[in-house]
Amino acid sequence: MLFSLARQAGMSRLADLTGLDTVGIPVYSAIRPFGRSLSSAQGKGVTTDLAMLSALGETVEVWRMEHLADPECMDTTHIINLFTEKSQFK
Repeated sequence: MLFSLARQAGMSRLADLTGLDTVGIPVYSAIRPFGRSLSSAQGKGVTTDLAMLSALGETVEVWRMEHLADPECMDTTHIINLFTEKSQFK
């Protein structure tokens, strides 16, 4: 569900950056090429799934702040429902 919300927020891809250093902590980047302020969000975690979830959450958070004044974004019921449903990352 969070992945589809991130796609609606303009995310074009999710990149695994873990292998770019020698530390080994999973790191993912969610790319939003048409973002109003930031075009990427990094997520870190102790597992690959948590790093992906962190990047997706960050990109949705930034998108939401960019669209705070947009009337169609004022209803946040879908976001509340997102966190009450079962997560695929459990």
